Amino acid sequence: MVLIFRLYFPTPGFKGGSIFIKGFGNVSKDLFHRVIKSNILTAAGKGSFSKIVGTNPDISVISGKIILQGAKDSPFKGKTFNTGLNAIDFLK
Repeated sequence: MVLIFRLYFPTPGFKGGSIFIKGFGNVSKDLFHRVIKSNILTAAGKGSFSKIVGTNPDISVISGKIILQGAKDSPFKGKTFNTGLNAIDFLK
């Protein structure tokens, strides 16, 4: 069974609330954008993925692994990059 979780990001300036990630619970949107997403992108190696999915990709968790996806409103739409990173390492 493959489980797919997508994290959708609010427009800039949107604050408050949380993102529910099945298996992990609620994560503060502010904490996610300020700390967690930054850590994920750093660990994934910006040079590795930026030409494939752009510099600010959406993040999905598929079978416990973090996948970067080109943003819907970018030229990278539909492109994916498997980071090989375990979601549990960033979302505990």
